[in-house]
This record gives sequence, C-alpha cells and structure tokens, in this order.
Amino acid sequence: MKSRHSFNDGHSHEASNKARAPRGTVLMYVNGGNERRAVPIPYLSHPLFLDLLERAENEYGLSQKGALLLPCSLEELDQILRSIAASHHKHLGYSLRD
Repeated sequence: MKSRHSFNDGHSHEASNKARAPRGTVLMYVNGGNERRAVPIPYLSHPLFLDLLERAENEYGLSQKGALLLPCSLEELDQILRSIAASHHKHLGYSLRD
C-alpha cells in the first residue's frame, strides 16, 4: 500500500532538488537519493523520526543542501512512517481501521 505522500518517480537526489513537496510535508530521499517520500511536518518531532535524523547527521553530517538524504531503505522509511501514523491516530483516539 502506498502512502498518499509517496513519490517513486526514479529521479535522482541531485536532479530532483527543485521538486516541490506537497503542502505540510518535506521531501526526504532514501536509497542513495534514488527514491523519495514526502513526510508530514508533524512527524519530524516523533522519537522514531528523530532517531533517523540523528543517523543521517552521523552518516552525512549537517551540510546537506536541498532535500535531506536519509540512511535507510524505502521500506524502512515506510515502516517508520506507518508506525508514526499509527501512534498519531492512537493518540487522537481512533485507529487506522476506523
């Protein structure tokens, strides 16, 4: 199942730096910059995502330009986003199955 915020257009990180994220999201690249996802801004402060951002800092440093490159696979990022979505919905008092 694809996220409504997903992109998988085959563009490289460098070639797609001018891509626009949907409103309320930021573009994050994975798989060496070959795939991207639009991540909802509220997810950026979740502990699971903060761990991923720390891994990016450790691997790539703080001098990245344009969209952020994350040190994970697309599958791992999607799993993190699903976990955050589930915890967000649970916090709001309803499940993803409602």
